[in-house]
Order: sequence, then structure tokens, then C-alpha cells
Amino acid sequence: MNRMNKWNWKVAFFLLLAVNLFIVGTLFVLLFIPKDDTPYSLQDEEGAGEPVFDLHTTKAELNGFINDYLKKKLGDSAVEYTVLLTDQVELIGELPVFDQKVQMKLTFVPEALANGDILLTQKSISIGRLNLPVTYVMNVMKKSYQFPEWVEMYPNERVIYIHLTEIGMEDIRLMANTIDLENDDFHFSIFLNK
Repeated sequence: MNRMNKWNWKVAFFLLLAVNLFIVGTLFVLLFIPKDDTPYSLQDEEGAGEPVFDLHTTKAELNGFINDYLKKKLGDSAVEYTVLLTDQVELIGELPVFDQKVQMKLTFVPEALANGDILLTQKSISIGRLNLPVTYVMNVMKKSYQFPEWVEMYPNERVIYIHLTEIGMEDIRLMANTIDLENDDFHFSIFLNK
């Protein structure tokens, strides 16, 4: 009887262990499978006409403008992040991982598109000492961070598409012409909406 009782406890223990491993494995699979995204596409520059004026600026000026804008738009958001223009575009913030906040930094290579929008292609990532897939991190960012409506993340393609021409300004439209981080040269055109 004693031998049979020991055997039942062993079976119950390993059965419970298998169920727990199955549940934890299922949760990890669901966390790491990226959500399907619709591919980004270029917006047409309908009726662009001639720009009212051209704007040339520097990294320092854009850093101040971008981060002031983010502070005003995000307000009391639970998740904060900063964008820095150095020799690349850096997105620095905290990533919620299992009820903990982990420091993260993503770097991107910017490209001014023919239609005036901006495409940021992911270059590198660092998240504390964790080695997480880029698509997973970008999916978590997409769900956790509050981005403006004219910013779209495509984790599977590892890009962020900035619809610069759709920024909510009533009378004007902004288009990127040149983004040259190495030479600190940024050229934008400003158009009047009709």
C-alpha cells in the first residue's frame, strides 16, 4: 500500500508539472507570435503645388521640437519615451516586461520618401541585458506606447512610418525633402492647404 501511495504522488507531481509547463509554454508562444500588420504604402502627394517656404534645421533644434511635442501630446502617459537625433534616430524609453520596467533603446535609419513622409528602418536594439526579438519588442511598444495617430509601426517589417504630410495642422502641410544626420542637414517644405 505504501509503495502504491508513493507511485500515485509521483504520477500526480509529474502530471501537474506537465500541465504547468504546457500553460507557461502556451503563454510564451502567444506573447512572441507577432500580430499580422497591413503593409505600409506611400501616400500620394496630391496637389502639392509649390511650397510656401522651405525650412532648414539642425539636429539640436529638431531634438528640442520633437521632445517638447511628445511631452505636450503624451501628458500624463504611464510610459515615457524620448527621441534623440544623433548619427541615427534613437528611441529611448522603458519597456514593461512582466510588471517590471526595463530600459530600452532602439536605433533607426531615417529616409525622406518621395511623397514627403519619413520611413524609419530599425538598425539596432538594446533592452537591459535581455535578448528579445525585435518584432516582439516593437509589438509591445505598439501596444504600450501612445504614438501620435500619424505614426504607424510595422513590427514584422521592422519599420516606423511617419505620415508627416498628415500631421494635424489645419492650414499647412509639412513634407520632408532631406534628412541627412551625418551632415546635420534637414530640409522640409511647408505647403498651404487649400
